Amino acid sequence: MDSDVDSSAESFELELDEIIAEIDAPFGDLPVRAIRAAEKCRDQIIPGLVKLIERGIQETREGRKLERNGPFFAFFLLIEFRAAEAFETIIRAVSLPGDLSLQLFGDAIHEALPCAVPAMADRRLDEVLALIRNRELNEYVRWALQTGLLYLVASGLRSREEIVGHLRAILIEAIENEDQEAVLAAVHSLHDLYPEEAYDDIKRAYDLGLVDEFMIGLEDFDRQFAHGRDRVLQQLQEKPVYIEDTVEMLKHWASFQPRKSKPDVNPTPRTHSPRPLSPPLPEQNPMKGNIEPRVGRNEPCPCGSGKKFKKCCGSAARRSN
Repeated sequence: MDSDVDSSAESFELELDEIIAEIDAPFGDLPVRAIRAAEKCRDQIIPGLVKLIERGIQETREGRKLERNGPFFAFFLLIEFRAAEAFETIIRAVSLPGDLSLQLFGDAIHEALPCAVPAMADRRLDEVLALIRNRELNEYVRWALQTGLLYLVASGLRSREEIVGHLRAILIEAIENEDQEAVLAAVHSLHDLYPEEAYDDIKRAYDLGLVDEFMIGLEDFDRQFAHGRDRVLQQLQEKPVYIEDTVEMLKHWASFQPRKSKPDVNPTPRTHSPRPLSPPLPEQNPMKGNIEPRVGRNEPCPCGSGKKFKKCCGSAARRSN
């Protein structure tokens, strides 16, 4: 009887190892089969996913070139699973100095990290706020965490008034520090919360020239107020808050589409589109040099990211000019 149990357990562990190995394959196709298998045994596989991120942290700190996508997919899956036990590891990963967190997770910082705030960190809001205020952190990370504060309201975990209060305090502090990236992120986040009580602080940021009006203008707030509080907050509540399906979220990324040219180059999910705060990266950005001025800043970005042009390639193009 005991031998049967041991044999069964060994078989199950081997199956978990196989799933992890497939998730941790070299850069290439989306590992749909492995992701689906992981979703069926989420509780058992969480420790293995955490180890993938821990390994990624170590390799990145040591300056080693990442050759596999395990940490990237583990990041999405742990957030999809709302694995609170992974929070400490994720925080350490996104707190890597300089651009190391981007090297580890790439666009997952922008796409997945906001979802981690309601999924994992609602009861640890003070830690999230401290990270947002940490000017040593990568600007992508700080922006994504501020977006995550919105998700706390959209999910009903925190009140609009509380989060507006936090964002207003972050904005005032950022204005005093002339922390332009934090100002821009706070203004963007406040925009979706009908921030009538923070309007004077928002206007002050514009008056001081701390907001890139190509990204968001003061007139955008006027339009929000014209829509009325109920409509604005209803639109917020309609936004997706959690990662419900990693495959569905990733399958449209350009990195996972069939390669039509340069088949010898393995695209990675870190470069599917530039993010709102990204510096121009000529070697990675397929849109660089191909952005036509006829694209309106409020129109969908032609890169296919699903975001407005002004929040995507338009920002990178403007900065490069």
